[in-house]
Amino acid sequence: RVGRWTVNVELVPAGEDLPAPPPPRVKTVTVASPRLDAVIAAAFNLSRSRVGRWTVNVELVPAGEDLPAPPPPRVKTVTVASPRLDAVIAAAFNLSRSRAAEFIRQGRVSLNWRPETGPDAQVKTGDTLSCRGQGRFMLLENSGPTHRRGRQRLHLGFPADPAPKNS
Repeated sequence: RVGRWTVNVELVPAGEDLPAPPPPRVKTVTVASPRLDAVIAAAFNLSRSRVGRWTVNVELVPAGEDLPAPPPPRVKTVTVASPRLDAVIAAAFNLSRSRAAEFIRQGRVSLNWRPETGPDAQVKTGDTLSCRGQGRFMLLENSGPTHRRGRQRLHLGFPADPAPKNS
């Protein structure tokens, strides 16, 4: 058990073929640690386990090997009247500002991993925002005012997720 999750380990001896790639709804996790040896890995049972609603496939990488680069974020460009938290959340998830403000007051929104309950909080470049039940994104760039009524153009980066959302 790791925290509240039970996970499985399957060690593949050197020279043997690796198992087939995971099915489409499986996330792959790569672990690299010089201290994670076969005995500890066996104790953790890290292969093809479920974490929440996701099936994960954990691959042990020898220390010193490079880890694969994460996929680039999906970029969405939006315009807002001002970079207030409620306006940015509303634009990012196609909600009304009042609905976004309601989520914020309910404590469902985090700004830089800390709960935020003020809809008027200012958002700046590099901030990470998450809304429980909607998703997470980072404000990559504020391009400043556009030619239309001084609205601000924001570039939002959403984590790349190859698996479709559960409906």
